[in-house]
Order: sequence, then C-alpha cells, then structure tokens
Amino acid sequence: MSTTTNATTINATNATNVDAHDLSPTDETQLGRLRWWNAIVGLVHLAQALVILAISNDFTLPITAAFLGGPPGAEFTEREVLWNVPIGYGVAFFLLLAAVDHLLMAAPGSGRGTPPTSDAAATSHAGGSTPSVPH
Repeated sequence: MSTTTNATTINATNATNVDAHDLSPTDETQLGRLRWWNAIVGLVHLAQALVILAISNDFTLPITAAFLGGPPGAEFTEREVLWNVPIGYGVAFFLLLAAVDHLLMAAPGSGRGTPPTSDAAATSHAGGSTPSVPH
C-alpha cells in the first residue's frame, strides 16, 4: 500500500523506519507544517468539545430491546428500555477523542518512527539495507 502526496510516493511499510536524518529539507518542512495543522485542528476539536459540554442539555435517546418469551418461535416480550444515552456527552466524548488523536500526532517525536539502535545507525550510514523514504 502506498500513499501519494505532492508527487512523492512513500511506501507505508517503510515509513515507520525513517529517521530524521533520512528526510530531505522538503520532507522536514512538510512534516513541520503537518504538525502545526494537527495542533490547530486538535485545539479546535478540544474547543468544540468544551462548547458542546457547555450547551448540552439532558436530551437522551433510549436503547431498547425485546427478548424471546420462551422456546424458539414464541412471542417476544414487551420492548423495554435498557438505558438512555445522553447525546451531548457522547458527541463531546467523540470530539475529545479526535482532539487527543490530533494533539498526539502534533507532539514532539511522533511520526518519526522508532529511533535506530547503534547497529542500525552504523549500517544506515555505511550503505546498509535500512529502508528509507524515496526522494
């Protein structure tokens, strides 16, 4: 599976093994801009979640169920409410999850792959077989 962005093809299986020193200045600039956009979008999602919590009311939707009243083929029991789901809290929770995801992606050190071990670092600079992003 590969992803194409701005005429640069990055192999998804090799992208996790990329070191900061393997990236070109253009890639570094794009990663820097992506980090800022992730931070901005994360803060917007956080603000949205707080606004939803502030303006939400006690509106709920019921979760209902009906069960068999006997052996297979028997009539169902009356539909009963299992619980009521507060919609405002559910929407705010979803927005908080999105905010956490974006803010984690904007955090320093994320998206750079795992740091190389001393053996891998030595072979990557000596023409070893460590995969890198094609330029």
